Order: sequence, then structure tokens, then C-alpha cells
Amino acid sequence: MTRVRPRSRQATAAAAALLAALVASVPGAAEEDEALRELERRLLAYVELRRQQAETLPPLDPRETDAAKISQHALSLAAAVRSARSDARPGDIFHEGVRPRLLALVRDQLRRDAAQQSAIAQGNPGPLFLFVNAGYPEGGSWSTVPPELLRRLPPLPDDLQYRFAARHLLLVDTRARILVDFLPKAAPR
Repeated sequence: MTRVRPRSRQATAAAAALLAALVASVPGAAEEDEALRELERRLLAYVELRRQQAETLPPLDPRETDAAKISQHALSLAAAVRSARSDARPGDIFHEGVRPRLLALVRDQLRRDAAQQSAIAQGNPGPLFLFVNAGYPEGGSWSTVPPELLRRLPPLPDDLQYRFAARHLLLVDTRARILVDFLPKAAPR
């Protein structure tokens, strides 16, 4: 085990304080940090709500291979989540405080790399009628989100994924197969 000498602890504390001061001196950094923390809180609240709804359903054996049973379980979970989120609206997860950051991040990344834009176009289902809690079309194609963009986007809990439909960034629950939220016109033309 490595021992940290007192002087090293002081240097580490000083470096941390300096970093905090630098971040605080960047205009909007504190608001951006708070916006990301709020996004994380909302994501975790959604996951907890889905977990609670899943507990109300008969369990699905993790070894189940019958596609009809798996699909029926997902439909039941989706119905339970929709019922619990009957008042859900766009922006409930991608809230006003984080939307500008996400838009800037996606647009900046995609404008710099045409290959990423074409990766999104492959498998992109194109225009969909989007609304929160909508089921993703059974057998519908899924767009890919390029790894470079995924690394820059805020991380997501298990079973939630970023996807694109046309230019819109989607937040999809792959377990319940529903649209949790979306960010209109996120990708540049």
C-alpha cells in the first residue's frame, strides 16, 4: 500500500482548490455542472420509476427465449411506465437547462465529421411522429450514434440509449421499448 505523505496531501488539496477556482471562473461552468447534475437526477428518477413498475409485473425468466413472451413482457412494462408517466412531456428529462449544451455538443461534433453524419443516416428510420411514451416501431430500424459522439454525451443508465430519428436526438428505453424524451432538430442539416 502506498502512503501519501502530508506534503502530497496538501499539494493535492491545493490543486483541487485551484481546479475548482478555475472551473468557477469559467462563465456558465457552475450552471452547466448543475444542469448536468439535474439531468442525472432525472435519468435516475426515470430508471427508479421503471424499476417500480417492473416489480408490479410477473417476472420474466432471464433465460426466456420465446420472442412472443419477451415482446409481451416489454409491452406490459411499457404500458405500466406510460400509466405512471401519463403526464410526461418533452423536456421532462432533457430539461431547459441542459438542452442548449446537448444541442451545441451534437451539432459541433457532427459538423466536424461528415463520416459521423453518414453513420447516423445508416439505419435512421427517418421522420417519425414523435411523442413522449410512444412505442418504438416493432422491427423498426435503429440509427447508430457514433462512438465519438457517445463519448461526449452525458452517460446513461443501463437500458437507456441515445438514438436518432431524422435530425432528432432520442432517449429510448430499450427495455420497455418506449421513447422517454427527445431533443428536436439536434443534428445539423
